[in-house]
Amino acid sequence: MLWKINLIYRPLKKAKVAYEKALKFAMYVESKEEKQHHEFELKAAKSTLIQHFEFTYELCWKTMKRYIEMGIGLTPNVEGGTIKDLFRISGSAGSIDDFEAWINKLP
Repeated sequence: MLWKINLIYRPLKKAKVAYEKALKFAMYVESKEEKQHHEFELKAAKSTLIQHFEFTYELCWKTMKRYIEMGIGLTPNVEGGTIKDLFRISGSAGSIDDFEAWINKLP
Protein backbone atom coordinates (compact mmCIF):
# COMPACT_ATOMS: atom_id res chain seq x y z
CA MET A 1 0.00 0.00 0.00
CA LEU A 2 2.92 2.36 0.67
CA TRP A 3 3.92 2.40 -3.01
CA LYS A 4 0.40 3.59 -3.90
CA ILE A 5 0.73 6.52 -1.50
CA ASN A 6 4.02 7.58 -3.10
CA LEU A 7 2.51 7.21 -6.55
CA ILE A 8 -0.34 9.54 -5.62
CA TYR A 9 1.98 12.26 -4.34
CA ARG A 10 4.52 12.20 -7.17
CA PRO A 11 2.57 14.58 -9.50
CA LEU A 12 1.84 16.89 -6.58
CA LYS A 13 5.52 17.05 -5.64
CA LYS A 14 6.44 17.88 -9.24
CA ALA A 15 3.79 20.60 -9.37
CA LYS A 16 5.08 22.07 -6.10
CA VAL A 17 8.64 22.21 -7.44
CA ALA A 18 7.45 23.90 -10.66
CA TYR A 19 5.42 26.42 -8.62
CA GLU A 20 8.43 27.21 -6.42
CA LYS A 21 10.59 27.79 -9.52
CA ALA A 22 7.93 30.10 -10.99
CA LEU A 23 7.80 32.00 -7.69
CA LYS A 24 11.58 32.44 -7.60
CA PHE A 25 11.55 33.62 -11.21
CA ALA A 26 8.75 36.13 -10.55
CA MET A 27 10.63 37.45 -7.52
CA TYR A 28 13.82 37.74 -9.61
CA VAL A 29 12.04 39.66 -12.39
CA GLU A 30 10.36 41.93 -9.85
CA SER A 31 13.71 42.74 -8.24
CA LYS A 32 15.36 43.76 -11.52
CA GLU A 33 15.95 47.43 -12.17
CA GLU A 34 13.45 49.20 -14.40
CA LYS A 35 14.18 48.56 -18.06
CA GLN A 36 12.26 48.90 -21.29
CA HIS A 37 10.97 45.29 -21.27
CA HIS A 38 10.63 45.02 -17.50
CA GLU A 39 6.84 45.52 -17.42
CA PHE A 40 6.28 42.81 -20.05
CA GLU A 41 8.60 40.39 -18.24
CA LEU A 42 6.89 41.07 -14.94
CA LYS A 43 3.41 40.47 -16.38
CA ALA A 44 4.59 37.25 -18.02
CA ALA A 45 6.25 36.05 -14.80
CA LYS A 46 3.13 36.83 -12.75
CA SER A 47 0.87 35.06 -15.25
CA THR A 48 3.10 32.00 -15.14
CA LEU A 49 3.10 32.08 -11.34
CA ILE A 50 -0.70 32.31 -11.21
CA GLN A 51 -1.06 29.37 -13.60
CA HIS A 52 1.33 27.25 -11.55
CA PHE A 53 -0.47 28.19 -8.34
CA GLU A 54 -3.90 27.30 -9.76
CA PHE A 55 -2.64 23.99 -11.15
CA THR A 56 -0.90 23.05 -7.90
CA TYR A 57 -3.90 24.07 -5.78
CA GLU A 58 -6.28 22.00 -7.93
CA LEU A 59 -3.92 19.03 -7.80
CA CYS A 60 -3.79 19.40 -4.00
CA TRP A 61 -7.51 19.09 -3.50
CA LYS A 62 -7.76 16.25 -6.03
CA THR A 63 -4.99 14.43 -4.16
CA MET A 64 -6.80 15.01 -0.85
CA LYS A 65 -9.96 13.57 -2.38
CA ARG A 66 -8.12 10.44 -3.57
CA TYR A 67 -6.44 10.12 -0.18
CA ILE A 68 -9.80 10.14 1.58
CA GLU A 69 -11.45 7.85 -0.98
CA MET A 70 -8.67 5.27 -0.60
CA GLY A 71 -9.55 4.97 3.05
CA ILE A 72 -6.47 6.61 4.49
CA GLY A 73 -7.61 8.76 7.37
CA LEU A 74 -11.39 9.19 7.14
CA THR A 75 -13.54 7.28 4.68
CA PRO A 76 -16.60 9.45 3.99
CA ASN A 77 -18.34 9.57 0.64
CA VAL A 78 -16.83 12.71 -0.85
CA GLU A 79 -18.64 12.42 -4.19
CA GLY A 80 -20.98 15.33 -4.76
CA GLY A 81 -19.47 17.37 -1.94
CA THR A 82 -17.92 20.78 -2.40
CA ILE A 83 -14.22 21.57 -2.26
CA LYS A 84 -14.93 23.36 1.01
CA ASP A 85 -16.42 20.10 2.40
CA LEU A 86 -13.32 18.23 1.26
CA PHE A 87 -11.03 20.71 3.04
CA ARG A 88 -13.16 20.45 6.17
CA ILE A 89 -12.90 16.61 6.09
CA SER A 90 -9.15 16.83 5.44
CA GLY A 91 -8.78 19.18 8.40
CA SER A 92 -10.71 16.77 10.62
CA ALA A 93 -8.45 13.93 9.47
CA GLY A 94 -5.35 15.99 10.26
CA SER A 95 -4.26 16.14 6.61
CA ILE A 96 -4.23 19.95 6.60
CA ASP A 97 -3.40 22.27 9.48
CA ASP A 98 -5.28 25.43 8.62
CA PHE A 99 -8.72 24.88 7.10
CA GLU A 100 -9.42 28.62 6.84
CA ALA A 101 -6.21 29.28 4.89
CA TRP A 102 -7.22 26.70 2.29
CA ILE A 103 -10.73 28.11 2.01
CA ASN A 104 -9.43 31.68 1.63
CA LYS A 105 -7.42 30.64 -1.45
CA LEU A 106 -10.44 29.26 -3.30
CA PRO A 107 -11.08 31.05 -6.60
